[in-house]
Amino acid sequence: MKYIKYIALAGLVGLTSSCIDDLLNRPATTEVSSDLFWTSTDDALSSTYGVYNAVRTLFATDYYYDGHGEFQNTRGKSIGDISSWGPGTPGSGFSSMWNNAYRVINRANYTIQYVEQMIQAEQNAVTKASLEAINAENYFLRALAYFRLVQNWGDVPYYRHVLSGNDEACSLVRTPIATIIPELITDLQNASEKLPVSYGDKYHVHSRIIRHFPKRLPGKRQPHRAQIPEG
Repeated sequence: MKYIKYIALAGLVGLTSSCIDDLLNRPATTEVSSDLFWTSTDDALSSTYGVYNAVRTLFATDYYYDGHGEFQNTRGKSIGDISSWGPGTPGSGFSSMWNNAYRVINRANYTIQYVEQMIQAEQNAVTKASLEAINAENYFLRALAYFRLVQNWGDVPYYRHVLSGNDEACSLVRTPIATIIPELITDLQNASEKLPVSYGDKYHVHSRIIRHFPKRLPGKRQPHRAQIPEG
C-alpha cells in the first residue's frame, strides 16, 4: 500500500513539473492577444464597431446644437432646465464631449494602425479591398470627432497614432486649426474613394458610412473654416 502511494506521489510531481515548464508562455485567458485577433476582416470590422459605439456616445445629444427649444424639457435633461441655463453655466457636458471625442479618436487610431498592417500583409485583392473600405470608415469617424472638437475649441491636441501612455497624452499641445483641417479633408477624400456606394444589407444601410458621406462632411461641419473649393 505504501509502495502505491509512492508511485502516485512521483507521478503527481512529474505531472506538476511538466505543466510548470510552459506556465509563463500560455495564452492569456482574460484578453485576446493582438497576434491572435487581427487575422480576418471580421476582426477589423469588430474593432471598427467599437469606434462606432464611441461615436454614438459623442453625438447622443447632437440635437442640442439646433438651439434651445421646448423639446429639451421632454427629450433629456442633461443641461438642466432651459430657464436656468445661461452662457456662464455650461456644466460638465462640455468636458464629457471633449473626453468622448478623444475616445473616438483613440479607438480609431488603434484600429487604423492594425488594419493598415493587415492591408500591407494581405495578398488577396478582394480581401485587401474589404480591409481598405473598413479602414476608410475609421478615417471618416476620426475626422468626424476632430471636426466636432475644432468646432467647439478651435486649436486642439491633434495626433494620428496610438499614444504610448499617459505621459505622452499629458505632453500634447494644441495644434492650429489651419493645420488640422487640410489633413482631415485629405482623409475624407481618400476615404470616399475606398468606401462602397451601398452595403446591400438592410441592417447596415443606415448604420455604416458610405461613399457620399465624406464629401458632405466638411461643408456641413466647418463651411467657413474648411475653405472647400467650389464645384
